Amino acid sequence: MRNCTRDTIYPQSRFFPGMLPMLQDGLPSRDEIVQVFEDAALRLCTDELVAHSVALNWQEFADKLALRADSFLARLPDEEFEVGLAALRAHARDSDPREEIIEHIHFFVFEAA
Repeated sequence: MRNCTRDTIYPQSRFFPGMLPMLQDGLPSRDEIVQVFEDAALRLCTDELVAHSVALNWQEFADKLALRADSFLARLPDEEFEVGLAALRAHARDSDPREEIIEHIHFFVFEAA
């Protein structure tokens, strides 16, 4: 199983701090996921963080987020979203255009206990 968790640091969260409470409320923790499967008589075999490329650089990341397709960012008030996007675009202008943006996703393997 692969799943985002609230334990992950999302690259956009530093520009959109209003999404942090939503992440805490809307995503399970790593431990909660493990507990659900263990309660179903499964044993955890593997738990890894897998790097997932979300953009080739900060500018591309900003362009993607500007579409507001992220369900957490879509819930931010318009003004808060625009302030965060402006901060992200300013960061993109000052960043190395070769800096890939990576998000880490939990990967779990369970087996019958």
